[in-house]
Amino acid sequence: MSPLSSSSNNVNDRLSPVDGKATDIDPSVIDLDGILEQMDNDDDFMRELLQDFRCEIRAQLLKMSQVLPLLQEGGDFGALQRASQSMKDASLDMLCREVNEAAATLECYAKERNLKGCVTASAALEDAARTLLDVLDCIDLEPGTWNADDNDQTND
Repeated sequence: MSPLSSSSNNVNDRLSPVDGKATDIDPSVIDLDGILEQMDNDDDFMRELLQDFRCEIRAQLLKMSQVLPLLQEGGDFGALQRASQSMKDASLDMLCREVNEAAATLECYAKERNLKGCVTASAALEDAARTLLDVLDCIDLEPGTWNADDNDQTND
């Protein structure tokens, strides 16, 4: 039976936690139901995109951590702007409001070449992104792992 044929339309009800971690997900961190709706209820496609998204967020956090210390020495604000813009665009597509808003703020400060604003905004973006990654790490994104039949189980 497909995960989509479950009687529950809520993604949180169908997720398989990793290592028993809770999967009640705040939609301001990531709106899984909204993403699934955008993906025409294709669980496998959504899982694939979430895996790619998780890798992209990690890559952009790494870029930011490399660029930010160099800004005080006349480093490249453009590189920080590109990394934050990439996170902003990806988080918008994946309905991650907190990361999107933090990335948009950092992008603005980087455009303005505002070092103090960049430091503050990058810390806020890193916090939001780490929270998102913690959530994504609690979800088993491997194919066939979502609980389609949880509501159909019988007691023996």
